[in-house]
Amino acid sequence: MEEITYDFSDFADKFDLKKIEYYALYDSNTLTVKGIYPSHALEDRTDAVAIDHELADRINSGHTNMSKCKVNLYNRTIEVIEDNSEISIDTVLHRIIEKKWNTKKTKNDILIIYDSKTKVLKFKIHQKYFSDVTWPKNLELKFIITGYNDPHILYKTISFTLGAILEKKTIEAKVDIDGEFSIFSKRVFPNYQLEIL
Repeated sequence: MEEITYDFSDFADKFDLKKIEYYALYDSNTLTVKGIYPSHALEDRTDAVAIDHELADRINSGHTNMSKCKVNLYNRTIEVIEDNSEISIDTVLHRIIEKKWNTKKTKNDILIIYDSKTKVLKFKIHQKYFSDVTWPKNLELKFIITGYNDPHILYKTISFTLGAILEKKTIEAKVDIDGEFSIFSKRVFPNYQLEIL
């Protein structure tokens, strides 16, 4: 019997290994993610959106709970509603930076304006959330007013639901504070900012 040999050198040179793109299949009623698949498995599906490799890996490895991921139809992305995969002081308590110290030029998801004359805090949410149905309206937003850079000196706690701020557009709260203060919150949205007038 004659021995057959194959020359794979041409094959190896011509072989093009394409990077796999991942897509998230979602429930069109609740917008929750049902599964992560390679793009070729979801061809011609209207209930799937592209997902970045990092988030796909975090979901596949179990570090991010898939049920906490929702589809944002506004910009066709996946948003993690609550991510408990990494516990750090910033995920438990986040100090909101004052505008004059903020070097990032990003759109603020939550803007807090303090009028030092009337001693009123105004909480505003970015307009993109008014048409965004992915966030639960009963999500509680809690803000802790404390001594400057000291969360141990508590002046006041203000809390309201996402539904309340979306309905009223602005939430106002009277605070009787003399001097400097800080505002801490659990980070729910990516960008917060404090503006003192």
